[in-house]
Amino acid sequence: GSRTAAVGRIFYVLLEAFALALKERPELKALVVYPSERIKAVLDAALERHPGLSDSITFTKNGKDTQPARAVLMSSGTMSLAVALSGIPGAIVYRLNTLSYWIGRLVVKIPCIGIANILLESQPHKEFIQHESRADSLATELLHSMTDEAKRNAFESAQALSDLLNPSEKR
Repeated sequence: GSRTAAVGRIFYVLLEAFALALKERPELKALVVYPSERIKAVLDAALERHPGLSDSITFTKNGKDTQPARAVLMSSGTMSLAVALSGIPGAIVYRLNTLSYWIGRLVVKIPCIGIANILLESQPHKEFIQHESRADSLATELLHSMTDEAKRNAFESAQALSDLLNPSEKR
């Protein structure tokens, strides 16, 4: 994410979910992509509260070469679209201030919150919003996304959209 308040609300639960996934799959590694040094400071502060994870997590600035991922936990913004277009399964996590969430629910009438899910008119990434964004649920979804072939196949429409947007790049 690019907003410090949102990152502050979301990243700690992503860390907790990753910690739970590590208990089942100790070989896992996480790559955290960040857009600015301001956001990196928020991420570093959250990671300090989970010192046992530092050996399993690497940070990289958005736009730099990254290694391929088997599954992703992400916020609902443009990263969700980039991940879907890359054909990577995972989950969208989002938490708003409670009052903002309820006002938004009254005003905005859309079936999902992730940009990729909205644009693709499907839900390739399961969404965990507000109280649903619990570490145990996210860890389960992360592990399931890495191993379930059906989840990987659900990204065919995302890859087709990517081919339409980038006709010169054939996969």
